Amino acid sequence: MTPQGKLMLVMGGSVMEGKQYVNRRPRVSFSGDGRVWTAPRPILSDGDWLWRVTWHKGKAYGVSYHGGGGLRNVRRRAFLYAGDGIHYERIGEFEPSETSECTIRFAANDEMVVLARSGNETRIGTSFPPYRSFRWTVLAGALGGPNFIPLPDGRWVAGSRGRNKEGPETVLSWMTRTTYTPFLTLPSGGDNSYPGLVWHEGLLWVSYYSTHEGKTSIYLAKVRLPQ
Repeated sequence: MTPQGKLMLVMGGSVMEGKQYVNRRPRVSFSGDGRVWTAPRPILSDGDWLWRVTWHKGKAYGVSYHGGGGLRNVRRRAFLYAGDGIHYERIGEFEPSETSECTIRFAANDEMVVLARSGNETRIGTSFPPYRSFRWTVLAGALGGPNFIPLPDGRWVAGSRGRNKEGPETVLSWMTRTTYTPFLTLPSGGDNSYPGLVWHEGLLWVSYYSTHEGKTSIYLAKVRLPQ
């Protein structure tokens, strides 16, 4: 949701020549009612992948990673950007280079908290304005589709793809600035994860996709969280 009260959709866009992949570039679209949307507008540069945007005090913050995803011989690099939703300014670069999907949230004191997918590791980063240096906690185990939100009681709940002996699964976890503790596995399997999280009427609403019932489907879970 933008400061003007509009819905904002961030998406990827690929350029193809026939069946040959050429390049990619993120796009954004806006809507006032969720039904009629503006035409997708290219942002940033060719090769970028802006994965998620979080608004804070009138600015849109997001991490875009460059390289990988079919771009051969291009080292993956991840950059933090801030802007008005269409035009962005680069603030700094994340390390290590394996960093890709990131979700950003803000504490009441303007502290930025980042949950990052980074190769075979999970990273939680914190920073204060102007957000040019970060303190990172490195946790064992990879995740996919990281997301987290603050709860009314001050806790953070996260969702992502984890892995058990049978394979990948969508997992909810408790998160702090230095810890990530799974507490609930949702019905899932195969290609799955990328949860959306919303706190609504005392319940955590979780949307995610999964192939554990055969055909890929989108699921909605309503979770009553333990106190």
